[in-house]
Amino acid sequence: GQFIGPDGEPVILRGLNVSQSAKRAPYLPWQTRDEFQQMRAWNCNCVRLLVIWAGIEPEPGLYDDEYLAAVRERLDWAHEAGLWVILDMHQDVYGEKYNHDGAPTWATVDGDLAYQPDSSLGWAAGYFQPAVMMAFENFWNDAPGPDGVGIQEHLVRAWRHAAEKLGDHPAVIGYDLLNEPFYGNLLGYPEALAALSKLGKELPPGTNPMTLFTPARAEEAQTFLRDPDRFFAALDLGDDLFRRFEQGRLLPFYERIIQALVEVTPEAIFFLEPHIGAASGAHSFLTRPETGGHEVQIAYAPHFYDPGCSPKAPYDGNPARARVAFERMRETADRLAAPVFLGEWGDAESPAESAPEYLKDQGELLRELGFSHCYWQYGHDLAERTGFPALLEVLAGDG
Repeated sequence: GQFIGPDGEPVILRGLNVSQSAKRAPYLPWQTRDEFQQMRAWNCNCVRLLVIWAGIEPEPGLYDDEYLAAVRERLDWAHEAGLWVILDMHQDVYGEKYNHDGAPTWATVDGDLAYQPDSSLGWAAGYFQPAVMMAFENFWNDAPGPDGVGIQEHLVRAWRHAAEKLGDHPAVIGYDLLNEPFYGNLLGYPEALAALSKLGKELPPGTNPMTLFTPARAEEAQTFLRDPDRFFAALDLGDDLFRRFEQGRLLPFYERIIQALVEVTPEAIFFLEPHIGAASGAHSFLTRPETGGHEVQIAYAPHFYDPGCSPKAPYDGNPARARVAFERMRETADRLAAPVFLGEWGDAESPAESAPEYLKDQGELLRELGFSHCYWQYGHDLAERTGFPALLEVLAGDG
């Protein structure tokens, strides 16, 4: 239940995600050696470093070792600065075909369905487009790619190749196997349809559940989200969906990929993310993976973005939502016999005027519960943001 450092003593990992800029070709963060040194000066001891499948495997079965060499150079910078690195296989809205990051276009099997998201609903609304849901559905089902090899199998092999090139680096402590896993075709889950039907009775009249977490949500929805009791009662209506997805699809994927990677780097820590909805505080139903007889180290790596605040709704000063979410994370980690690594958290959904209080409250909970964490994210303007002094206090930990 703890990270243990080279000296045999418990360690709390504290760091930054590096970074948003890696989501576009050439899939590398903007930070130089100097910024890695700066992170150490800010009391970071780790980095969650984004790597992108489309950068690793631009064509089926063909790997870009120049890209991986450039990633390795950044690992050198991290090591020089005294930072440990978690390699994060990042995706948003599946991948490149939808003008996001993750899977290469060739690895997108969506039946050529139209992709026409409503930009007013925010970028994450793209997940609910039929094309994206179908692409995920085919990924989980390991549908054949253009060369006849399963799409999921391609990612497993790409991960293994990356581990062969990078896993021996002294900065690398482990792998975050897939960023924010999404369910697939929600219309194919009876549990999802049942939850939506019940949710309509819990929400304020006239509220569209699909807009609940988007900038387009109405004031009635904002008020609803600020009430932890009402919000979590509604969120938990999805438990049957979350359980079916994690136990039927996500856990077998983790078992498959761990067995491939442990042969390459048996000492690595495998960072397991729950379903994407856990970032709002939903329960996770992950259990410890079966690993073919291998003894492996795992960490539980959820995210958290407070659903009660958004660019339109400043933080209300109520940490109760975060406390419920964090206590649920601890319960899952205890079940997994694993430490918690909060892979993403931050003020991305909190406007400037309330960011300092938001970060202060989050930091107090992180310290109280002993969570390791990486803040989202190290942008060019990080040190100029209003919440930065509060973030420095969180990174300082107990000194």
